[in-house]
Amino acid sequence: MRVPSEASGRLSDAWRFCVGTGRFELALRRDYQDSLALIQREIGFRHIRGHGLLSDGAGVHQPYEYAGARHVRHSFTYVDQVIDAYLTPPRTPTTASMR
Repeated sequence: MRVPSEASGRLSDAWRFCVGTGRFELALRRDYQDSLALIQREIGFRHIRGHGLLSDGAGVHQPYEYAGARHVRHSFTYVDQVIDAYLTPPRTPTTASMR
């Protein structure tokens, strides 16, 4: 592979439109939400790409046994919480006023 010493063209700013994330359930963590808000303020992305929406960590598919029969319950509680966190405007740090 040869890497030119001089620029060969303009670098696209496509990276500003979409950021990648880890597992879906990471978005339930406050430190993740704070980091995402910081990135949003810095580059102003429009989309988040991630994976694991239906993983065990997201808690959507919940098998259980009742009266000797196997059943499945579906819960979208965590999915709702993540979507709410994504749609909430970025938080800014607040400082206490000194008297």
